Amino acid sequence: MIRSILFYLIFGQFLIHFSCASHPPLKTVQYVEISKYLGRWFEITSIPVLPQKGCRCTTATYGLKENGDLSVYNRCTKENDKVSDINGYAVVKDDSTNAKLDVVFFWPFRGDYQILKLEEDYSIVLVGNESRKYFWILARNPKIPEEKKQEYLKEAELQNFPIKEIQTTDHSNCKYE
Repeated sequence: MIRSILFYLIFGQFLIHFSCASHPPLKTVQYVEISKYLGRWFEITSIPVLPQKGCRCTTATYGLKENGDLSVYNRCTKENDKVSDINGYAVVKDDSTNAKLDVVFFWPFRGDYQILKLEEDYSIVLVGNESRKYFWILARNPKIPEEKKQEYLKEAELQNFPIKEIQTTDHSNCKYE
């Protein structure tokens, strides 16, 4: 139990918003229709936060709470097929675009979550934070065409993310709930 708590406390470290004066502000998508964004996303590639190291079969599932916030459920499989998961919530910071959110797993720490590129059909998304320390390419399916992956990596690079640090998520032999 203590090990799990420690794991999630470390995971919460990525939630602390770091300002980064050396980069221009991130360019987000013009508008996100939240109802289309809800549901399960599969992690394709990322610059992982510390607790994600060694994860495979990684998913993020978003729902709508009664108060209008988003529920967040992140799940991955680690060594020996051990499931690691965490629940949190997200709050939209900019109602005019819905593209900037704060994610909370451990109150009072909030993580910056910005939607930087999104397919019209909401099938692939690039998410990052202002510090450029983390980003994720998520998709509705565990695999995407290589040319789409490269297109999204190019956008991450244009927005000054260190794409040489990326890790591709393994989705082989996964059991999803």
